[in-house]
Amino acid sequence: MRSKQLDLTAIKYIFGFLNCLLSLSCTQQNFDLTPQGSNFVQSVKYNRQADVLIVMEASGAMDQQRRYDAISSQIPALVQVLNAANLDYHIAVTTMTPRFQDPQTQMTIGDGGQFISRGDGAPVILNSGLTGLSNILSNRLSFNTGDFLSPVNFGRLAVQNALSAPLINGANSGFLRPNALLNVIFISSKDDDVNNTSPIDLVSFLDKLRPPIATTGQRSWLAHYVGVLSSSASDQCASGQWNFRSPGLKFLDIVNASGGTQSTICSTDLTLAVQQVQARILEIVTAYYLDQKPNPATIVVHAGGVLVPQDAANGWTYDDNIQSIVFHGKAIPPDGTPFHVDFTPASIK
Repeated sequence: MRSKQLDLTAIKYIFGFLNCLLSLSCTQQNFDLTPQGSNFVQSVKYNRQADVLIVMEASGAMDQQRRYDAISSQIPALVQVLNAANLDYHIAVTTMTPRFQDPQTQMTIGDGGQFISRGDGAPVILNSGLTGLSNILSNRLSFNTGDFLSPVNFGRLAVQNALSAPLINGANSGFLRPNALLNVIFISSKDDDVNNTSPIDLVSFLDKLRPPIATTGQRSWLAHYVGVLSSSASDQCASGQWNFRSPGLKFLDIVNASGGTQSTICSTDLTLAVQQVQARILEIVTAYYLDQKPNPATIVVHAGGVLVPQDAANGWTYDDNIQSIVFHGKAIPPDGTPFHVDFTPASIK
């Protein structure tokens, strides 16, 4: 502990001074009591792996309001911001439609958590280096009349099915990577229809599936929601015709538990939603853990020899809960950037 080191130095100073006086044979000695700070210098190399599962509502209500077109049109922006952040990502898509037997055709339909491909010839799990990724992903998120399998949303169940046996060891195998930050993006015009389980059940499932980050104790998964956020009549974003509103409260419970992002589905330009998701991913994967608790007022951060401001938009903040420096926006240091954090430990008074 730094405080104990300081006490020992002080004792050394006192005994040395007394010995000097008693022996009358003082020699020049250095009993410097300068307080010690901490200077952590390293070249930043982040784990930029992110596994992204998009869970989409497949219903006529979404189609009537042309929300599939709006979402599909934003996919190039999503891919662009993920690539700009130099993320090594997996992306897979499933719908909120449960697997069931159609009473008319007797056919089993619905994804039930299985990743979809639409017969496009690409793997069900898309990755950051895939040629034509934007077009492939846009197609997988574009639904037509024949794809509206069910008016019900079983989004939470779809996630649990997708990431559990037998699917995760079979049709969905290879999606989860042990060190990747898992991101679940719910896209829906209404709330989840499963009523016999609590949103906390999915939180517990994901906590067990993706244990906390070893250094910080932070969750290694995030949930995000693009949908209807409010039931207020003053909110112009409705779930369907006749101003019917069903905000995704169950989805939002999961989002809030994980510290993810939420955005309205009624925006024709979903760029902000995409940027928020990307920014939150980067904040998690670039958080820098301090091995001692600092006095926050003494923290000074440099990156590439340049002073980084303390700023929640484009700078750094200190998160006492995880004892880490968290970078934001334009201040996130690129891979390989030398940076250092100076601070006085909280134990030094």
